[in-house]
Amino acid sequence: MSDNQLKNIDDILNNIPLRNKFGDNYPRERLSKVEVPLYKIENIADSKKMFEPWYKECDEIIAACEVHDQLGRNFEQWYNEKYISTKPPGMVQGNGEISVLSPSKKHGEMLK
Repeated sequence: MSDNQLKNIDDILNNIPLRNKFGDNYPRERLSKVEVPLYKIENIADSKKMFEPWYKECDEIIAACEVHDQLGRNFEQWYNEKYISTKPPGMVQGNGEISVLSPSKKHGEMLK
């Protein structure tokens, strides 16, 4: 900013009247003290009683997660018993996953 612009800003600020939010008599008169009522804080409940609903909710969440996990294991067991066990020995790997059968070398040689 140039010096001329700063002088213009100073002129604008000097022409704005100052107002005291406490009133015209503030420096001469003291403000009255505000009476604030005394707040009594009640005793905090016993931590066991206060956190019991939280513990209960956490236990319910853990139980729901265990049920969810068990459903997945039940499905895997059902899938292995009903579907994987009926597949021929060459299609299923040792871990229960289905693999793609590739042609034997003899069959590959015959195609050439």
